[in-house]
Amino acid sequence: MKKTVSTLCVLLLLSPSQFVMANDSNANVIEEEFVDTESKEEENAFTVDDEADARKEDIIKEEEIAEVELSDIDEETAKDIGNDKQTDEQEVIEKSSVTVNTRKMDTVEATTITSIESDKGADYYYEQAVNENSASKKLELFIEGYEKYPNDSRFVDGIQSSAQSLLTWARRQHNQQQFTTAIDRYERILRAPQLNNAIQKSTEKHLSYANSKKLIPSADSLYSIASKQTTVSGIFASYVDAYEWYPEDGRFQQGLQSSAQNLYNWAIRQHDSGNFSTAIARYETILSVAGINQTIISNVESRLADAKIGKRSAKIILDLAVNESSASRKLALYVEGYEFYPNDKRFIDGIQTGSQLLLNWAKGQHNRGNYDTAIDRYNTILNTPIVNDVIIQSTEKHLEYALAKKVIPSADQLFNTAKAQTQVSAIFQTYAEGFELYPNDQRFVEGLQKSAQNLFNWAVRQHDAGNYETAINRYEMILAVSGINNSLLGSVQSRLTDAKIGKRPANVIFDLAQKETSASKILELYIEGFTFYPNDSRFVSGIEPSAISLFIWATNKHQAGDIDTALSRYQNILSAPTISNELIKKTTIQLSFAKKNELIPTPNGFYNIAMEVPTLTNRLNMMLDGWTIYNESSVLVNGINTTAGDLLSWASNQHENGQFGTAINRYQLILDIPVLADIIKQEAQLKLSYANKNLNYPSAQQQFEYASSQTSASHLLAAFIDGYILYPQDDRFIEGINSSAVSLLNWATNQHRNGNYSTAADRYERILSAPEVRSDILLEAEIKQSYAAKNQQIPSANQLINEAESNNSATGKFNLFINGYVLYPSDERFIYGVNASALNLLNWAKIQHENRRFDTAIDRYNRILNAPGVSNSVKEMASRLLVSAEKKETPKREFITYTQYNVTLSSALRTQMSLRDLPQTDRYRNAPAYIQTSSISEVYTRGIATAGSNLRTTPSLTGSVAFTVVQGTTFEILGSEKGDMWNGSDIWYKVRFEKRDLYIHSNLASSTNIGKLASSTPAYESTSTTSHVYGTRNAESEVVLVNYNKNSNWQQISLGAWRNAKESDVLSMLDPNNNDIFQHLVLTSSVGVSATQINNLLSGKGVLQGKGQAFIDASLLHSVNEVYLISHALLETSHGKSDLATGKLEVGKDRNGNLQLVTSSNRSSLTDIKPTYNMFGIGANDGDAERLGAFRAYREGWFTVDAAIIGGARFIGEDYIHNQNGQNTIYKMRWNPANPGTKQYATDVEWATKQLPNIKNMYNQLEAPVLHFDIPKYK
Repeated sequence: MKKTVSTLCVLLLLSPSQFVMANDSNANVIEEEFVDTESKEEENAFTVDDEADARKEDIIKEEEIAEVELSDIDEETAKDIGNDKQTDEQEVIEKSSVTVNTRKMDTVEATTITSIESDKGADYYYEQAVNENSASKKLELFIEGYEKYPNDSRFVDGIQSSAQSLLTWARRQHNQQQFTTAIDRYERILRAPQLNNAIQKSTEKHLSYANSKKLIPSADSLYSIASKQTTVSGIFASYVDAYEWYPEDGRFQQGLQSSAQNLYNWAIRQHDSGNFSTAIARYETILSVAGINQTIISNVESRLADAKIGKRSAKIILDLAVNESSASRKLALYVEGYEFYPNDKRFIDGIQTGSQLLLNWAKGQHNRGNYDTAIDRYNTILNTPIVNDVIIQSTEKHLEYALAKKVIPSADQLFNTAKAQTQVSAIFQTYAEGFELYPNDQRFVEGLQKSAQNLFNWAVRQHDAGNYETAINRYEMILAVSGINNSLLGSVQSRLTDAKIGKRPANVIFDLAQKETSASKILELYIEGFTFYPNDSRFVSGIEPSAISLFIWATNKHQAGDIDTALSRYQNILSAPTISNELIKKTTIQLSFAKKNELIPTPNGFYNIAMEVPTLTNRLNMMLDGWTIYNESSVLVNGINTTAGDLLSWASNQHENGQFGTAINRYQLILDIPVLADIIKQEAQLKLSYANKNLNYPSAQQQFEYASSQTSASHLLAAFIDGYILYPQDDRFIEGINSSAVSLLNWATNQHRNGNYSTAADRYERILSAPEVRSDILLEAEIKQSYAAKNQQIPSANQLINEAESNNSATGKFNLFINGYVLYPSDERFIYGVNASALNLLNWAKIQHENRRFDTAIDRYNRILNAPGVSNSVKEMASRLLVSAEKKETPKREFITYTQYNVTLSSALRTQMSLRDLPQTDRYRNAPAYIQTSSISEVYTRGIATAGSNLRTTPSLTGSVAFTVVQGTTFEILGSEKGDMWNGSDIWYKVRFEKRDLYIHSNLASSTNIGKLASSTPAYESTSTTSHVYGTRNAESEVVLVNYNKNSNWQQISLGAWRNAKESDVLSMLDPNNNDIFQHLVLTSSVGVSATQINNLLSGKGVLQGKGQAFIDASLLHSVNEVYLISHALLETSHGKSDLATGKLEVGKDRNGNLQLVTSSNRSSLTDIKPTYNMFGIGANDGDAERLGAFRAYREGWFTVDAAIIGGARFIGEDYIHNQNGQNTIYKMRWNPANPGTKQYATDVEWATKQLPNIKNMYNQLEAPVLHFDIPKYK
């Protein structure tokens, strides 16, 4: 019973238009014949078994029929009605065996329902009806709702569904001979308002049988009757009868549509044959039946209207006219076509041709003296519409002669007339006329043969040009004349036969196709060639490309709004033989839009249309249609996969609810998608395997536990992969895949080493095909697989090093170093080898690039970019070169990029000018500076250092240095003493500085006036408070007074070299478009030159000489420009000669493990003594630079020059260049445009430009270095 009700409810949701109709428009079916076009509905049919189940029920209450709301079910959201205890489709089976008579049933139906107040609202009435279990009461409630709310469509829909439910129930009562009950229900249904025709007719039919106490024929018997009919009319009538009994039965719904279509097709053929009354009768028969889909109805109505006025299709009339041999009837057919299709040029042209043929024929009658016949035909021509003036004039002349019954011209007249003619037809006709009149006149005998040959030659040219009617006319003109030699007649007859079927020689057609420029005509020619010469490969191979060309042309027309033209061309394409399924599908899709007078949607348009479709399957189909048109659209590919994912989720829910058939259907639908993402495909395949066994797939926890319980690495990986496929968001499976992949890789490696190559190769392949495996695991598996596949052992590190170093190919060397790096990642030989070989390969690829071998260069650039272990510096160069290679441009040695910053130049300037430590400059070092006299609290004499010098503890050149002071430092002079002679003097000043008594040589100091400041005092550029302020001195600080004048309001002071920069000074340096472009040199990019060139820069640079490769290695490993590293190293090491750089500073450990500088006195007490090298002054803080720098080198392991260069480069990169501000140019180091005012490496406004001379000088010494500049762009 559950199956019956469930099936019925689904059927009630389907309208006849939702069933697919068989439509074979080409079937040659006459009324007495029948071609079975029925296809059985795969699901939802109300079967005989269902009826049998219904009869087995002892007692069925009317309340058993439950309403399933249309809005509750659609393809993707329907739940399994039979599995839900709370479903609306409840079966209430009377358990008592007591017979329920009509009176009791009436009592049930008469159950009082509390009246609903009118103010309850439409929703209240609707809910009451929906929740009512009794079909009768449900119908009453829907009728009541409709009467109160006639504009609410829910009540109209409810009346239909509940009426159908009640009809089904009543039918069972009817067939159980409960006629009174059945009649009552039928009458209730017929009293319902807004009842649709199908239900009304069916109910009336049921009522008629019930009143006669006749049982209703079974659906199967009706179906059997319909199946046995042999005429289309009989079949249709049978299905109409069956449908009126069982409108809910899918077989009759489908049969009604297909038989209506077949009857319609038969009627069309009668129509086209001119049997209008027969066609009209069949059309009207179809239109008299309810339930036929609107498409057929619309087509029938259109055809009926044509039939009633005797109108046939243009093609039918044209075909009849072309094949008609009688000139009169041919012309009549062309006139018929013209009358109905006055704008069809074929009929206009046909009238001219037909008139000419009839004229030719009438002239023959005239020349034979059949004046009346000739006159009749002449008048026929003259009464024909749109005949051209030439034919009209000729016909009028002939009519004039015929009416006058004038004599035939003389031989000389005709001969002279023939000679005077200029057209081959006229010449031939004149000679033919002369020959008929004067057959013994040799002039006409010879003239006839020659003019016939000329006319034939001309007709052949017309024939080959496709002017068949003209050619046929001339061929027939020749054949109609006697006296022509048999050889020519044979040729004419052969040509005439071909012309009548539109056949031309294959070479003629092919040559025309090759010369033709119109896409439509090219396709027509290839089709013509294929039609007549199907084995000629030229035509077979020519149809597809010409159809594609026409498709492209039609598509352009379509999108330009010329939809009628596009529609016509689409139809032409679809009529072409041998075209591919892909083209058929594309054309069909675009034709569907043309038929709706719509443009072809864009990829986004298809996507948007699809997204408005409520059911996922139809949405997916719409997107697939779009993809068929735009198969490179990522929007549609993504949309297809998103929808497929949603459909997969829906199918998974069905699967979990036990709806295995539904789930299997959708899984298979998903797997048929041509652009399905692998992850979706894998999930669908996996779930399908469970569904095919009627099993639910495991939960995440179940699968995880199952995977974790595996003891084999292979099984472990497979189980985790299945878990990932089912639950891709569960990180446990991704972690499991990678951990098990590592385990399997290790196991496979052992098998490999033991010589089990095939086993190892198989396991490597499993890893390589697994999802979400880390790239390092994949690469290692790929490399090992390459050896296993060749039955080779995994080489040792030394073997790979030797093989790589001996390989002379840049690509081969690089690949071997990559293999070594992957297999032995801790071996520094491979770390350096990868980058060195990458740079070597990059340079080789650049040469290919320069020689315009772009594909080769692109391949090598991509290898570098995709390889592990290659420095960012090399990858950056490869990336830039790849861009130009893909554009087919030769490489540039200079690249300029721009970085946009979210700050304006004026804003950045304001930030700089508002810093606590203002931007400084030394360009005003020699300019005077002034303070106001009022700011000085007292003036006294002090000593001042006139140059940078040492303050010593004794007046001796070997005395201990207490302080090193700069020029301008002041101190109190306590007196003078004699000491060591220096620069011609032995006088030393005894001074007090920092509360200590010390000594300075008199040549390095002098006495000056000192002013002590009462308050914080600005130092001005001039004696005006509005002038620029060079700096500010704190209260209680001392200043040197130059030419002190106590009577002046201003005093000149000695200020020093570094002073506050003016705003204009800052702007000139801050503006990135000013000054040398080398301040924008990207310091993360390699110069891309050989070690030999780098060594040229290091010639004579102490321990740095010959260390070019070390600087290249450092650059590649840490992405720091080699020239910048060299410049930095030269500055810090005094050109490679400082103690800190040359290894002179040895460091060891004392007995407590503390580091100590090695001296002659402590060497014996220290252990682990090593020479140290520090090329960049790292850790060498002021005050104790050598000791601290040596200690830092010892801790870092910088015990060779190379180690110090490479290791130190890491700190240079991290601290200076690769910080969070991205300060990868000297300009950015100084001004930090990403975050102005912070992390700026100097206060000197000219700091950036002062770094450039040395760097530019080195670049100038290199041969064709790569220059990459990155220039900031302010808002």
